Amino acid sequence: MFYCISASLITAAIYLIWFAQEVLAGRGRHSLGVLFFLIAVGLGSAIFEVFDFAPIFWTFDAHSLFHAATIPTPLLLAEFAILEAKYEQDLTKTRNGKEY
Repeated sequence: MFYCISASLITAAIYLIWFAQEVLAGRGRHSLGVLFFLIAVGLGSAIFEVFDFAPIFWTFDAHSLFHAATIPTPLLLAEFAILEAKYEQDLTKTRNGKEY
């Protein structure tokens, strides 16, 4: 578990550095907000994995809440990829002077 949490923190740090560089360079876009939310959900779900507690209502323990919190992760990642691809496509069209 130590290595999984470490890899998650390193990956989140890399994404946050890239996020900050894009925003500071004036290239803010909607996909960056989705990325930031994705990182927040990922790190927030990791808190459930690290800080264990007794089951709530004898049903929901920390590990089950961790898995429940990770449900939207693939959807957010797909939304980020689609928005980023559209941004790159529009940027390429603008650079080539072919505005459709």
